[in-house]
Amino acid sequence: MKPIVMTLAAQTAAILRDEILSGDIRPGAVLLPAEISKRLGVSQAPVREGLQYLVAQGLVEKKPNKSAVVATMGGNELIELAATIFALELSASIRGTLSISDDNVRAMGSVLEQMRDRTLSASKWYDLNQLFHSYLFRSSNWPTMIQKIEDGRENLKRFQVDDELVDPNFDAFDDEHAAIFNSVQERNLEAASEALKVHFDNSVALLEAKFCTSD
Repeated sequence: MKPIVMTLAAQTAAILRDEILSGDIRPGAVLLPAEISKRLGVSQAPVREGLQYLVAQGLVEKKPNKSAVVATMGGNELIELAATIFALELSASIRGTLSISDDNVRAMGSVLEQMRDRTLSASKWYDLNQLFHSYLFRSSNWPTMIQKIEDGRENLKRFQVDDELVDPNFDAFDDEHAAIFNSVQERNLEAASEALKVHFDNSVALLEAKFCTSD
């Protein structure tokens, strides 16, 4: 089988997509082809084509003045996305509680200890948070749902990587993650289900308090 060769426009789109989903380029940021061209060392033609790919994916919006900006979400739309993703993750994580390996339980515990470092940036903490949860929902062995959860979490990351969300709630997050870990370690399905539900409900509430307006 011949290797798939990405066009320069597709490569440019992939780089920008990763930067948008990681939060390095924030929602609402203006994307200027000339600046991107200079930064990535390519001509403006593949940059413009790459931006069109991202428009089609819903990550970039074209404005009436023809400028391109990173797509934003209204508060209600963001909360609906978060609630949907966390509902899927709750189902997969409950299933994963009974099938997770001892090695992955130990890995969860190790990540939990790393998350307790208060010097972590919001971005690094969020990456560890995703890793902590992934050990559990990936243990469901439901590939389609796992992919939906991971794609959704990447989209949410743009809005959740925020010191204003992480710092004031650091201790509460730690307590919630500890409750999840302890119940999983004990293979206590009822306790794990409750701990996960509390955590996801609180996460949605925090996003709602910060972003939800009468849009």
